[in-house]
Amino acid sequence: MSLPFLAGQVGTIVEQLADAVYKVEFSDKQGRTYAEIDLPAGQLIALRYSPVAA
Repeated sequence: MSLPFLAGQVGTIVEQLADAVYKVEFSDKQGRTYAEIDLPAGQLIALRYSPVAA
């Protein structure tokens, strides 16, 4: 399957489909969705935009 993005691009979880499966949306800078795919939790990483205490 060919997808319109590269590994490491930032997406937004928009729905939890099952225990460890999420629908993830990818959007351009204007907010237009260009891909929406279902991903297992093991393929996701949490991004933090502000400091988090260790």
